[in-house]
Amino acid sequence: MRKAPAGKVAILIPTSFLHNNKQSTSLNMAILRLCGSLLMSTSVVKGRLVAVYDKNNSGAGDNPEDKLNSMVEAGENVSPADDAAAKAAQRRIAARERLEAKIAEDNEAERKHRRNVALIITSIVVIIAVIVTIVLVVNKKKDDKAREDAIEAAKWSSCHWVHSSETPDLLKQLTDAKKQTEEQWEQQKLQIPQAQLGEAEKQYNERMASIDAQIAYAPTAMELLKNQTRTVDAPLNGTYPRTGKAITILKTSAGDIRINLIHRHAACNDAAFEKLIEAKYFNNTSCHRMFNSEQGSVLQCGDPTGTGMGDPGFYTPDELPEYLINAAGAEYGMQAQQITYPKGTVAVANSGPNTGSGQFFIALTDTQLAPSYTVIGVVDPADFSILDKVKGYGIVLAPGTAAPSDGKITDGAPATPVDIKTWTLVKTVGVEQHKAK
Repeated sequence: MRKAPAGKVAILIPTSFLHNNKQSTSLNMAILRLCGSLLMSTSVVKGRLVAVYDKNNSGAGDNPEDKLNSMVEAGENVSPADDAAAKAAQRRIAARERLEAKIAEDNEAERKHRRNVALIITSIVVIIAVIVTIVLVVNKKKDDKAREDAIEAAKWSSCHWVHSSETPDLLKQLTDAKKQTEEQWEQQKLQIPQAQLGEAEKQYNERMASIDAQIAYAPTAMELLKNQTRTVDAPLNGTYPRTGKAITILKTSAGDIRINLIHRHAACNDAAFEKLIEAKYFNNTSCHRMFNSEQGSVLQCGDPTGTGMGDPGFYTPDELPEYLINAAGAEYGMQAQQITYPKGTVAVANSGPNTGSGQFFIALTDTQLAPSYTVIGVVDPADFSILDKVKGYGIVLAPGTAAPSDGKITDGAPATPVDIKTWTLVKTVGVEQHKAK
């Protein structure tokens, strides 16, 4: 078999397939062209088309096939028609290759685009996750800080003290009160039914007797207030701990009473009393009042003048016993008008809202009183026996008071004087200190 020239594609056509006579030359050329067209249309031909006959072709010489074969061997060009067909096939192949290359390029670009989009989306998700994490961490820190601040704030009370009012002119005050009481009675007795007039007149006379007794005592009281008053500077305004307690000992003529000042319920008043204790304000004073009735029994102390009108020169804001008020309210289902101050309770006496100073009372028994007294501490239960002893002293008329018409004295002075020798601060326990900022 002959070899096709370099750069050519040889197509082997068996001689039996071609007609070997001059009359069939046109048919043979048509067959060759048909084969070439078929090959070029299937992208097999890349170059010029030539035809090579088998060696056994007996039609060599002047046959057109032999001539074409010789042209192929000599590297000569085929006919223009065949050459045009080959070029057209080459153009189609080149166009297809360019299209395939373009498609491949577009596919690669699409893959790159998808990868880039996926990378961008992943990056955005990661960034969002990081931002969310940071926000959550920051918010948690803020919440933790707010919680810590709230817990810290609950450990402290803001306290502000004011100067106490000047001592009034008792004589004038009492004289005016007597006159006002007389005028009110003249109007009221005209409206009282005859059946109730006797009892009302009895109460009026007792009221007038009490005022007269106070008027008689007023000069003495004024002298005591002038000469026996002790003044102490108020604590500095600021925040004071609501944690811990101060352990103190109240030495009295009836015995030593251990009192724990509990800061949780009365940080400001406890601070004031600790200041007074350190200033020895209570030393060598007498408990001037004792109350004993069906409501309970209390011993009142803390006035160096013994008149019940003395103070150290400042008032402490009220810190009402919410825990006792809430307990009473839960029991009665409403705002309590009276609450129970348990035996051993130490509370601040007052003459109205925010007028507490140095006077205090000790509940000798469970006692029903208005919910308007600040509880500063409790007596150690081990010393309740001393409270029982004091309660057993009984009550006598206090200076400046009149005897009740029935002769039963429920509010006066201890029949056996109860004198305070000293009140000392032993130590503090569990008191929170301000944190450095």
